[in-house]
Amino acid sequence: MTKSLLRRIWLFSAIAFLFIQCTEDEEAKSPLNKITEFSISSISPEVTGSIDVENLTIEIDVPSGADLTTLSPSISVSENATVSPASGTSQDFTNPVIYTVTAENGTSVEYTVTVNVLKNTNAKIETFGFKGFETELAASIDEENKMITAVISRDYDITKLKPTIIISDLASVTPASETEVDFSEDVIYTVVAEDSTEVNYTVSIRYELRTGNAMVSFDLEEFTPVVNGTIDEDSKTVSLTLPWNTSDLTALVPTIEISEGATVSPENNSAQDFSFGSVDYTVTAEDGSTQVYEVTVELEEAPDPVFDDLSSSTFRKGELITISGQNFSDISVTFVREGFSSSPSLETESETSFSFTVPNNVSFEVGTYSLEVYIRNEEFVLGEVDILPPPPSISDFTTSNSDDNIIVRINGINFIDGENKVSFIKDNVKNEAYIKEENSSRIYAVLPPLLETGDYTIAVETNGAEVSATNTINVEANTTTDPIIAGVESLIVKKGQKLVINGKNFGAGSGSVIIGFMDGWTSTKTKTADRISDSLVELVIPNDLPVETYTIYVQRYNDDFSTSFSNHFYNIVIED
Repeated sequence: MTKSLLRRIWLFSAIAFLFIQCTEDEEAKSPLNKITEFSISSISPEVTGSIDVENLTIEIDVPSGADLTTLSPSISVSENATVSPASGTSQDFTNPVIYTVTAENGTSVEYTVTVNVLKNTNAKIETFGFKGFETELAASIDEENKMITAVISRDYDITKLKPTIIISDLASVTPASETEVDFSEDVIYTVVAEDSTEVNYTVSIRYELRTGNAMVSFDLEEFTPVVNGTIDEDSKTVSLTLPWNTSDLTALVPTIEISEGATVSPENNSAQDFSFGSVDYTVTAEDGSTQVYEVTVELEEAPDPVFDDLSSSTFRKGELITISGQNFSDISVTFVREGFSSSPSLETESETSFSFTVPNNVSFEVGTYSLEVYIRNEEFVLGEVDILPPPPSISDFTTSNSDDNIIVRINGINFIDGENKVSFIKDNVKNEAYIKEENSSRIYAVLPPLLETGDYTIAVETNGAEVSATNTINVEANTTTDPIIAGVESLIVKKGQKLVINGKNFGAGSGSVIIGFMDGWTSTKTKTADRISDSLVELVIPNDLPVETYTIYVQRYNDDFSTSFSNHFYNIVIED
């Protein structure tokens, strides 16, 4: 072999060895070129990026307010790999940044890093205050209950306050800071964070509590003129003097003025009973401090009473008596006679008059009494008065036929047996009726037989007092041709005196008629009487007619020899 060939073989072998050795060295270097961690520690707390290996992207969120222009991330990469820009290098992340990672073997990839700024979630009122006061006022914030409170001087207008408000960064508040607001009622302030989170704060601004607890005035406006109370602030008393004739102290309604913002108990304009003396009123200030005032009411001294003359000195039991005059109050009345007195209750009472009813009970007898009046416990004797029986009263009446008469039964009270007079009245003309029977509650009266047709009022007079029935009685004129006894000259006739009978249909011209006397016990006694005229009959009472009370009638003989009889007439008394 030639030297030239050997040299060539050696050179070729050396080149082959070097080629094989280099290939083995290249195959031994790492191909890994990943970013394994990407964080920013300059932001507190530290933030770490989210690595998407497949898409070679990194997303990292930083809080609101972070400066994206000077962020220095800490980057971890695969072993023996390098990254550019290098870890810790300040970068401007306003826009995405490309990071190139080169493996040991020289292969490289590019990661796109995007930094996202998160919106602020804070929606908080940091401070809430008022400028322009003598001393700047900061409200108290209760963050847990979202309540803001402050107390201000009454020197300021609570309806026109402009609060200065500091809130979370990037948040907004409504109403806005420095906006004029009426705080006379609670106000809701709404804070909206950058991420739209809303938080409501209730703002309660109140005036400082007043300390005044004084009574300024105490008046009784129900009186004319108004009664003003006198307030003694040293002794904490109020005194009022009312008119002497004030009768009711149990429901006086005072008008009270007190310190501004204070309250009073009992309440203003509430009725109170001052009849037991004084009433305590408590004035309470806004701050809770109290002051008690003793309010006393008294009456002014009363003038002497003046009495008008009595309208009469005669009154009836049950009659209403009215006494007139002046300066009356605290009144009582008493009827006095020897060993007896009676005090009726008052029906009415005023400063100028009072009235009462004369007692009408059994124990209060008719007669003369001394009328005594007590005014404010002082006695005044008005004089003697005569008390008569009570006036009659008609409740109703009924009619019936008896003995050719119409008998009217009158029911009522306070009739006096033997002293009643009954009349039937039409056109103001009284027609007196004869009474068949009577007692204290009932009268049987004979309707006058010669009345004309019409409506009549029934009246009863007893012991000078007259009363009329509420209803009228309708009368039909008597058209009979039989004799009619209308009345007699006297109900009591002595023997030898004339019984004079008035009536109608006794017969024409002079002549005679028969009068029958019925005593109810024995047979009827008849006597021949003189017919004076068709309307008048007379009989001299014979001595043989027994003393008795009779019912009589008139018997007339007619031209045809028939006989006609009259109605009966009652209670003719024959005496010796």
